[in-house]
Amino acid sequence: MARMNRRQFTSGLAATAAMLALGPRLAKAQSGPAEVTKKLPKRYSGTTLRILFGTGVSWDILAANTREFTEATGIKLDFTMGQYMDRYTKMVLDVTTGTNSFDIYPIAYQWKYDVAPYLADLSWIDTEVDGAPPLDLADYSQRPLEIYSKVNGRLISLPVMGDVTFIVWNKKRYQGAGLDPERAPSSWAEIVANGKKMTTGQQYGYGMPAGKNIQAATVWMQLFNTYGGKYFDDKGQPQFNSKAGVDALDFMVNQLRPLSPPGILTWDISETASSFATEQSAQLLSWPSSFGIFADPSKSAAAGHFGWTTPPGGAVLGGHGVGINAKSRNLEAAKLFVAWFTSKEIVYRTALAGAAPVRMSAFKNPTLVEKYKFFPAVAKALAGPVFEFVPTKEAEQIHRMIFDEVNAAVAKTKTVQAAADDMQRNVVEFVKRRGR
Repeated sequence: MARMNRRQFTSGLAATAAMLALGPRLAKAQSGPAEVTKKLPKRYSGTTLRILFGTGVSWDILAANTREFTEATGIKLDFTMGQYMDRYTKMVLDVTTGTNSFDIYPIAYQWKYDVAPYLADLSWIDTEVDGAPPLDLADYSQRPLEIYSKVNGRLISLPVMGDVTFIVWNKKRYQGAGLDPERAPSSWAEIVANGKKMTTGQQYGYGMPAGKNIQAATVWMQLFNTYGGKYFDDKGQPQFNSKAGVDALDFMVNQLRPLSPPGILTWDISETASSFATEQSAQLLSWPSSFGIFADPSKSAAAGHFGWTTPPGGAVLGGHGVGINAKSRNLEAAKLFVAWFTSKEIVYRTALAGAAPVRMSAFKNPTLVEKYKFFPAVAKALAGPVFEFVPTKEAEQIHRMIFDEVNAAVAKTKTVQAAADDMQRNVVEFVKRRGR
């Protein structure tokens, strides 16, 4: 296969988005609407649901598939697409100010404590709304269901996108460097050693995001937890400049940065995925939500020759649920949509198109497993022990402090120790201001 450059990759995503807009229509022409869609009621026809939604290929797939819901019910769906940080800010402002301009939100689990008081309890929506598909909660791996969706016994969201960190590697690049392409790296030291052998010219051994975004913070949290770090001690005191915190930052700056392409100080998830799909970077800390891209020959030069493994030391859990504003003016219609959107059959369809599922029935489906060989590994990782993002209310504010200091350290505007100390100081001051 000819190598794909960054511009071709970006153009490919644009083309993909255009195709996805037609996807439901094409699917309907081939196989008709899903059986669960045929059973939906029309009594909410004319209603418009306003949905704050994510950006990226998986989110595009999820949104594109909803056309059959509108055709079946007459409920219009008004999507506002936003990047991760923008969505958080808009959602919190929307519910806390009483603006209530959105009916439905995708919720990263680290946000759930911030917005739980403002969200509807979804525990019984399949019995509260006539025609709503069954929730089938037993079909979820119970650990993600608990972490993504539950707060104080309330089900404030339903899992919609399952993500947990993996190390991915390009087998062809491994082989070219004299490495065993089938042997997964077993330590971070081995990842670095392998990366050094593959860093030459315009090709790099690793792709590390270091922009001011959650992806850079995730790499730090991955290493911090791997080194045995604890965000807070038994008395609730922050531990961000502990030995584990300094070591994690030092590893990013002095081990991973030299193996990564130029420009990483602005990288977010799309740039990181692009670097691997175009074979610019040979190794990556990645999410299953990007695996569908990597496995697709029309979008990825690495398709057919990439491997995946749980990161040395354990994985960090990501992922989203989808929740409903308790003050929605269209509460029953919103509940109908969310029940349909997360139902077994619809999850199967979106997973087939490349979205990242959470339901175990999708991970075990023979057709999906044949198409996506990594599904059993993702299911196992989601069900097993995982590291979490900072487990506190307003965690997103702390994540911002982390990636600000990661960015400064990688840019070398601060020393590793100074950046770690500033991270600690900022978190301590924040916790004190919030009375925690």
